[in-house]
Amino acid sequence: MRVRLIPLALGALFLMAPSAAAQSAKDVYRRIEENKSTVQPRLLKQLTAFGDEESLKLIQRALNLYQAANPIRQVCLAFENYRSGPLEGEAIAFLAKEADSGSAERRRGAAAGLVRFGGSAAEELGLLVDKSKDEVVRASCVGPLMPSLAAEGSPVGLVRILDNARLGLSGSREKILAHLSSFEGAQNEEVLFEYLADRKFDDMMKVAIVGVLAMRESPGIAEALAAGLKNSGPTVQFPCIEALDARESTLHVKQLQKLVKSPDQALRRLAVTSLGRLMGTDPSWVRKLFSMAKNKDAATRQGAAVALAQLRTPDALELLYEQLLVDSDRAVRTEALQEIANLRRKDSIARLIARIDAETGRLRMDVLAALRLITGEDLGTAGTRWRRWWENEGTAFFVPTYAEALAKEKARVRREGEAITRTAFFGLQVASDRVCFVLDVSGSMKGARMERAKEELSGFVASYPAEDLFNILFFSTDVYPWQDELVPMSEKMRAEAAKYVGRQKPDGSTAVYDALKLAFEDGRVDTIVLLTDGNPQGGTIDDPAEIRAEVQRWNSARHIRIHCVSLDGEQPLLRNLAADSGGTFRAAN
Repeated sequence: MRVRLIPLALGALFLMAPSAAAQSAKDVYRRIEENKSTVQPRLLKQLTAFGDEESLKLIQRALNLYQAANPIRQVCLAFENYRSGPLEGEAIAFLAKEADSGSAERRRGAAAGLVRFGGSAAEELGLLVDKSKDEVVRASCVGPLMPSLAAEGSPVGLVRILDNARLGLSGSREKILAHLSSFEGAQNEEVLFEYLADRKFDDMMKVAIVGVLAMRESPGIAEALAAGLKNSGPTVQFPCIEALDARESTLHVKQLQKLVKSPDQALRRLAVTSLGRLMGTDPSWVRKLFSMAKNKDAATRQGAAVALAQLRTPDALELLYEQLLVDSDRAVRTEALQEIANLRRKDSIARLIARIDAETGRLRMDVLAALRLITGEDLGTAGTRWRRWWENEGTAFFVPTYAEALAKEKARVRREGEAITRTAFFGLQVASDRVCFVLDVSGSMKGARMERAKEELSGFVASYPAEDLFNILFFSTDVYPWQDELVPMSEKMRAEAAKYVGRQKPDGSTAVYDALKLAFEDGRVDTIVLLTDGNPQGGTIDDPAEIRAEVQRWNSARHIRIHCVSLDGEQPLLRNLAADSGGTFRAAN
């Protein structure tokens, strides 16, 4: 019996149930209408794929099915299917009209859809940038125009960008920074100076301006940075100080003296460390610095630890060893330990050995790591063994070079596989007694990802030592803390945590920034374990570069180690957060 072969194109029609050929645009629209409680991008794409007048009218009508911002945005984005087709002009005209009228949700959704047409909609985008009263619409629409404005390079184009662009809405920090960097010459720099000094100008855009100016050597830049420092909030002041320090400028000394009392913890610490670099051995400064080492504010004492290590006089080092290394605040002790480890002095070894049994968790491990990198010796974790060694070898001991000690430390890690671990999560080594887990439960965590994350976390909870401090923050569009702060682990807490983990269900967006911010608000946390399967979305800040910069600023005064697990392969933000904090990144399969 001969088998009659069906031609491939015709056979494909028989295999589809119901076939695409049997459906009309009205059929697809009817399904969209029937399922309007949950917007389905797949159906929107099917409707616009017809590419005819009827489908265009129906997708326009579909906008009326929704009131919330996200569904409206999804419908507007579907118009992109008409790009480069015969109905492109009609689609652009409709979106441009919607972006200039109606509710905020429709205006902003339409603007997002219009942006997808790029240069084809340049005229409409330009009109909205110039005339729209909705700042979100203007910020969205200026994004596609920035390359041409940057290529033109005129002050008028620069002002157009600065007046309308906003990080995230108009593009990533890297893209906006690249476009702003294209505006060169004295006239353009004067514009940048003016906006940086403007108290009312957007802080995140000011940070981009600081990034541009920090790379240049033109006259007046130090003065502009000092003006930005004076007229901005902590988010801008921090990079302004760093840029002025890099230039070895002294223009900001008076402002730094005011900022040592800033409400922002990281800024107070940075102001003290910056003054230490600028003032050097000035007697009046040294007296003030010694007083700061005893200040009631922990961030001020942290800054003093850095400045004392820079000073390096016998009195300064004695204060660092005898007071700040044994400070009542864990973050201050961490700061002092880092400075002492960097100095690599023989006279610090006995002091560090004395701290082995005085510290717990991650800080104890950091003390041992500092001793290994100063001495080149690996004597385990027992304080008694280190003391015995020092009693026998101390007098004749010579500190090896850093390269020698580092080579031995790398060999130890390879040999022992980081054997200090007590508890693991996705294979990550978590050696801390003050851990906060920050776990993604957004909609994309459905199925196997969610179950595996729960399984790993449940295993960690089951083996986490009693009395060690622990908390869990789940996040999607919002953040859902298990406890308001770290709590001591007990059998009761272990059971409650297991129940809380079991109740979690995937839903919503991926507000990474908001989750990390809440974790940082607990002053006792010294280790964060962050797990997510996607890029930031739906949070207060979603731009990865912006999130990274803010976390770096917070962490300058906290020294929290951030371990990161990606359930979606390589994620630069997670890898960078881990690297910045001395943590580990793991891409889990």
